[in-house]
Amino acid sequence: MVVGAETLDRGVFTGPQLLKQMQAVNSTLKGQFKIGTSDNWSAFANGTADAVIQGQPDILYVHRIRPT
Repeated sequence: MVVGAETLDRGVFTGPQLLKQMQAVNSTLKGQFKIGTSDNWSAFANGTADAVIQGQPDILYVHRIRPT
């Protein structure tokens, strides 16, 4: 289950806030599903997602935005 898709890139959540949301979803669902997030590669490259990575989610989807 993806929690907070692209919320780091858009500035909706900080890394620690997103991690807390992911943990809350996992707790609510009693660990029945793998929990992760999806965001633009820059959120992972620039350190914004460090707290999420350190929280050891089950899944991380990293994508890039192609220039138009």
